[in-house]
Amino acid sequence: MNQVPNLKFQEMLEALHRAEVLIDEECPSQALEILNGLSNEPDVTSAEIWQIRQGLLLLKALSYQKLFDYEQSLAHLNSLLELNPQFELAIQLRTVFEEAMRRENDLEPPLPPFLTYAFCAQKSETYAIGKNGYRRIYHVHIRKTAGRAINSAFYALGGEDPVSVADRAANQKKGIGRALSGEYIYHPHPTVTEIKKGDYFYAHSHRPLHTLTFPTKTFTFSSFRDPLSRAISYFRMLHDIPDDAREDLLEEKEAMRHGFKEFVARVDPTHLLAQLYMFSPNFDVEEAFENVQKLSLFMFQDRMSEGIGLLREHLEIPLNIPELVGASKSPFHPSQEEKQLLCSALEPEYQLMKRLESLYGERFSRSI
Repeated sequence: MNQVPNLKFQEMLEALHRAEVLIDEECPSQALEILNGLSNEPDVTSAEIWQIRQGLLLLKALSYQKLFDYEQSLAHLNSLLELNPQFELAIQLRTVFEEAMRRENDLEPPLPPFLTYAFCAQKSETYAIGKNGYRRIYHVHIRKTAGRAINSAFYALGGEDPVSVADRAANQKKGIGRALSGEYIYHPHPTVTEIKKGDYFYAHSHRPLHTLTFPTKTFTFSSFRDPLSRAISYFRMLHDIPDDAREDLLEEKEAMRHGFKEFVARVDPTHLLAQLYMFSPNFDVEEAFENVQKLSLFMFQDRMSEGIGLLREHLEIPLNIPELVGASKSPFHPSQEEKQLLCSALEPEYQLMKRLESLYGERFSRSI
């Protein structure tokens, strides 16, 4: 006589598998939601209970390890070893996690403040920004459009030197890439997955909008600049890149080594036409225009005070107008002929700017 499979048991195994996938995808908080939802007293046989509980305890231990909560992780491993003292993987993990916790406790001075993925996830749920109650702010940062100055204005909200806040995020010892200043979690250059999760108050990156997905209640904005001025500024930036810089920056610099005219011919269009490409992978003006309209707000570098005023209005936060200081030390100034050559290459961006200028006056004369 064939035994009828226990559907409850199969459902629980599937839930454990989903949690395991989420852990592999660096989503431990979501994995814990699934694991905590599994019943402690499943309606299955004794052997099946034993199997489920082992998987449950192991995956909880791994989830908490991803969140750098070694105390919870070790507690679940110890419970697992009480259930099955011969569980070799649990024995090995306990040794590794105990060593990690010892290293953490030996840190001098302790991290101020100590950020974990769990803390960031919980903290981000407390934000209610502006009249629409946004949970987070994301800056689609186009290079050479005063983005660094804009970021500094946000980093200053916690009352600290914005450079210190940015450096602290970059050097976060746990590899979490975030910094807490006052009540605000800042996350420079998050991954696509981290952007989608939204565990921050303010984040920014150079990632194209068409590669990103945002959680609900995310305020998104970007800044634009005259295409010619931006491209010249980009050329000067390449000139300033030192020879011991990152490999990707050195590859970009190769485009300008043989002069400006050669630069216009050789530069990667995703960099030269970045304002277009950030909103259209096909460099299509109509597509980019439609995607810009999906932003909560956009602004222009040459009207910075007006743009910051719009951000203050919609977000209801005390942003100060940043000082715009050119970062480049290059004395380069293109000739009239070189400008004409560059303007010709930038024609698609000028088409986009013309449409954005019209939309800007129409859209931001009223509330979002």
